[in-house]
Amino acid sequence: MPDQMGEIDPTIAAMMMAALQSGHVGFCLCDETDAVRFVNDAFRAAFFPNAPQPPFDFVDALVEAIKSENGIQLQTMTLEAFAPRVRERRRNGDLRYDFAVDMYDGSWWWINDHRMLNGWTLVVASDVSRAKNEELKLRAAHDAAVRETRTDFLTGLASRRHGLERADSALSDFLMARQALSVAIVDIDHFKRINDTFGHAVGDEVLIQFAQTLTALLPPEDQVCRLGGEEFLVVMPDTHEERAQLRLHRILRSLRPLPGTSINGSVAYTFSAGIASAMTGDSLSALMRRADDALYAAKQAGRNMILTASKSASDAA
Repeated sequence: MPDQMGEIDPTIAAMMMAALQSGHVGFCLCDETDAVRFVNDAFRAAFFPNAPQPPFDFVDALVEAIKSENGIQLQTMTLEAFAPRVRERRRNGDLRYDFAVDMYDGSWWWINDHRMLNGWTLVVASDVSRAKNEELKLRAAHDAAVRETRTDFLTGLASRRHGLERADSALSDFLMARQALSVAIVDIDHFKRINDTFGHAVGDEVLIQFAQTLTALLPPEDQVCRLGGEEFLVVMPDTHEERAQLRLHRILRSLRPLPGTSINGSVAYTFSAGIASAMTGDSLSALMRRADDALYAAKQAGRNMILTASKSASDAA
């Protein structure tokens, strides 16, 4: 404790210095010229392990460590830009500066620079690798959970929920921009028969192959999701019914049988689809209902065909 003259008891000062030297938190004290006057073992080992005994220039020591691939790992600037920028900040920047750094050894450190009124600077460095790793694990788990909710587990397409969210967004864009928008509900024909004849494993392979065919042959701006079972939704921005119908016809003609299985030979299959174009004032449910009605008409007409809502409505009339 300071005595009445304001001086620190030598015993306490020695204990404090010993604690600073042996602790796991890094400490570095620089004078007004930015020369290191004190550095503890933790700071030296992390930031400039090959530096001489003090005094030595703080930034020069950082640069030499970086050159030997020790200490700070530069991510966003060159070494040539690093030194003058750090010198300027330490000389004329804020009195307090907090930031994180990545290290060559893979660790992360949180740095606190404190420039004191006499011009000296105290640098405190804490290893936050454990906390950072936990943060990365939590973020990865969150991202994986989000991907799982957005992705159909079997086909890798967008899930029903995510697909409908994207379709609703596309419809909102249509209502604002008045550009064409068509949706198609696509259904693999006689899929139950495939499962019953060849087994569910073969049925799954058919679904996977069909999903891959759709994504490979449709333009990248088209959106595909699996609604459930053997039913898929295709959202086609800037596309009228007739153009959408031609697009799906090309896919229907290009469809290839599933290669031979251990159970039997190749499995040929077709699909039916109903297409509807968005109209002013449409809701997604109304738009999809018209597409579903057209799909029903295609099935009733014998399957293996693509019908549009407008054509189905005129036929019904």
